[in-house]
Amino acid sequence: MAGNLIRTRLKALFLKDDLVNQYIEKYGEILNLSFVEQFKEELRCMETGEEPTINLNASLQAKPESSPQAAASNKGAHANKYIRIKLKAIFLKESLVDLYLKRYGEIINQKFIDELKEEVKEQKASGGSETEISEKALGDAIFEFEYVCPICRYANVVGYHLRSKSLVIEETLLIVPHYSASSQYGAVDYTVLQTAVCPKCLFASPDPKDWTRVNTFNGTITDSQLLVHSALIKDIKMQEKERHARYPDAKSNLKYFLRPRDAKKGLESIELSIMRAMLEKEYSLPAVNYKIGKQYLKYADIKARNGEDPTEARKEAEKYLSAAIKESDCDNLALEMECMYLVVVMALAGKDKDKAASFIRIARDLLMQKQQQNKEEPKAELRTEITIVEKWLKRIANQWEFRDDPSYFNSNL
Repeated sequence: MAGNLIRTRLKALFLKDDLVNQYIEKYGEILNLSFVEQFKEELRCMETGEEPTINLNASLQAKPESSPQAAASNKGAHANKYIRIKLKAIFLKESLVDLYLKRYGEIINQKFIDELKEEVKEQKASGGSETEISEKALGDAIFEFEYVCPICRYANVVGYHLRSKSLVIEETLLIVPHYSASSQYGAVDYTVLQTAVCPKCLFASPDPKDWTRVNTFNGTITDSQLLVHSALIKDIKMQEKERHARYPDAKSNLKYFLRPRDAKKGLESIELSIMRAMLEKEYSLPAVNYKIGKQYLKYADIKARNGEDPTEARKEAEKYLSAAIKESDCDNLALEMECMYLVVVMALAGKDKDKAASFIRIARDLLMQKQQQNKEEPKAELRTEITIVEKWLKRIANQWEFRDDPSYFNSNL
């Protein structure tokens, strides 16, 4: 999975499979922007017969990161700076760099570059200025949906949904999606928008089923799935003062969580969602540990991309995902196996091979159990479950191969 992801990203940079293969042969399956720059410089010099004018490898070795945490903190800022430099070299003007980033996000894709260059060329040919194209935007990948809050009954809660197949989506090793522009839709960070928040009582959830929904076409109402838990609803209502106390700016501003929602507000929306989920945990709702763990992974991802340290958030994610396995609270096998995969990856990233190995044994024991049951009494359901476990074990095995290479995990989480 990770190898395919790295190859996809390298293909977007180099456009040719043979160059991707050369890069991987030289540097391994690590997407390092300094290595990419060095490799491109070497290719240029091979074509022109010049001597390389930069040696980013030597620079990188001379100034190593003081710790994995430092590397994580600097990763976002370094990537942003690198991409702006490359785009400035391509377009020569900051206005076009800003336009490219606004449309397509922080990804260098030759197709998008050619598209924007052609647009500038056509604009100049018609006697216009390149600044006149700056407001031409691609389609919005997000559409709004109005919810009714199941807690305070406020009827104008805005939820943001991603249009199907609108953006290019790549997943990290921790199965957190990263979104970039397509040829039809502009870039948007859906991770910070996914959690809907009631502006009145600050109830929050990324799951549409947690909200009361009104069909605007036929007027039918679908109640929140939480309404059957009257005691839980009461607890969420009682928690309102605490939510307002923690987020006083949101309390007095009905537009606080509307678009544009920056990283800070995205993190706060997830914090509110976790507060709600912690109340659900007291009632042992299905898959609640899994839901909390996944929320923490998205929280960590936003922090990492914002130049902040994601370590503590990932530790929290690992704690709840481990609990989901030990307490068997997932409501289906696929979720349980996903939890095992995620815990193994985080354990390997944290250099805890013993913990990773212990969860691999759990997964293998589960597979043997399912296989034995199917041997004794063959069932279609068991064969399906065996396929699920085998699929996740294969993904786990792919990550286990990198157990002695912490840089691989630091680069791909």
